[in-house]
Amino acid sequence: MIHQSSNIIKYIFLSIRPKQWTKNLLVFLALFFSLNEAWEISDLNTFILLLIKAMISFWIFCFLSSSIYLINDTLDKNKDNLHPQKFKRPIASGLLPIKIAIISSFILGIISITSAFYLDINFGFISITYFSLMFLYSIYLKNFIILDVMIIGLGFVLRTIAGAIVIGVPISNWLYICTGIGALFIALSKRKTELDSGGEKIFKQRNTLQKYNTKQLYISLLVCGILVLISYILYTIQASNLPNNNSMLATVPFVLIGLLRYSYLAIYKKLGETPENIITSDLILISIILSWLITSSGILFFFRN
Repeated sequence: MIHQSSNIIKYIFLSIRPKQWTKNLLVFLALFFSLNEAWEISDLNTFILLLIKAMISFWIFCFLSSSIYLINDTLDKNKDNLHPQKFKRPIASGLLPIKIAIISSFILGIISITSAFYLDINFGFISITYFSLMFLYSIYLKNFIILDVMIIGLGFVLRTIAGAIVIGVPISNWLYICTGIGALFIALSKRKTELDSGGEKIFKQRNTLQKYNTKQLYISLLVCGILVLISYILYTIQASNLPNNNSMLATVPFVLIGLLRYSYLAIYKKLGETPENIITSDLILISIILSWLITSSGILFFFRN
């Protein structure tokens, strides 16, 4: 009995996809960019207070997204059985009973939304919006071409907005735009990898892939990549709370190199179906991200008034 219970816990843990929690790190974006604005290194107490709020919001989004993953895997059980990798998921393989998956999803959803309202009422409404949108995506909206990837992008933007709301700081609209288009870029590269994997089973597993084509996705990825770079450049120039000397432009090369590296891994190495693995395992991309973080924080520390 104890062994069976431990297995159930293990399968629930695998089903909530902890690797994909990296997406929720976007809630820390507002905290990072508010250095020397909402908090200072010399004021450790304020920083710790804001960090705690950001960390709580991160875990709330982890529980929210995990609740959706359980719903999505339950609804897609039969389709996942046709996928070369997803058939191993606990729900698809039958290791995690659907009844337990649904109960777990309900508990996670209630805990996260209740906690969100307790933390901040506006954050609570953002959480409900995110959950509702992702729920509709899982049951219906993912069947529509383009709309499916746009909703994924909107989910990333909502994470960024939530991070700003919970610590009470404004973020430039250009950064929201950059985040949304960047998420769209990642989602499209995922569709490209799925399409390239080919096979009748792949089309049955995701109906919208039959409506995409390689040329369309290449053009869309190119446009999104260019728009990400342009919107980020405009952010570094136009954001009112950044240093007036436009020193944040020094971080643009890291964004460009990061986009090129991700494109290489996702499209040419065909790793785009699991973006969380790319971001957490590729040492070159990790080095680029760390270089961007270090350079950006240095600029904000030394040049922001």
